[in-house]
Amino acid sequence: RVLLASMFSLCTIYMAMGVVVALGFPDIDSGSVSAFLAQRDPSNRWLAMVNAMIGLAILCTFPLQMQPALMVLDKQRVAHRHHHNRHHHQGHRHGCSAWAAAGAVRSVAIRFGLVGGCVLVVLLVPELELLIALLGALCQASLAALP
Repeated sequence: RVLLASMFSLCTIYMAMGVVVALGFPDIDSGSVSAFLAQRDPSNRWLAMVNAMIGLAILCTFPLQMQPALMVLDKQRVAHRHHHNRHHHQGHRHGCSAWAAAGAVRSVAIRFGLVGGCVLVVLLVPELELLIALLGALCQASLAALP
C-alpha cells in the first residue's frame, strides 16, 4: 500500500513538473530545460554553471545508471561459470581460482565494452537527443505492456 501511494505521488509530481514546464515554455525544442534556457540566454553565468553541474552529476552517476545492465550480464557470467564448473571440473578444484580470475577479467572487459559502446554512440549519432527520446518512448511503452 505504501509502495502504491509512493508511486502515485511520484507520478503526480513528475506530471505536474512536465505541465508547469510546458506551460512556462511552450516553444521549448530541447529535451533539457536547462539546455534550452542556456541557449535562450547564453550570457547568463548561472545557467552555464547549472548546465556544468548537471553534466558533472551525469558523469559521476554514469556507473550507477549502467548497473542494471551490468547486473544482468554478471548473472549470466556467473551462471555460465557454474555450468562450466559442473560439467568440466567434476571433482577437480585446481582450476577454480584461474576460472574466477578469468571471470573477473571478463566482467571488467564487459564493463569497458559497454562504456566504449556508449562513447561510440555519442560520437557517431549527430542528434543524440532524438535517439534518446525514441529509445525512451519505445522502452516506456514496452514496460507499460508488462503485467
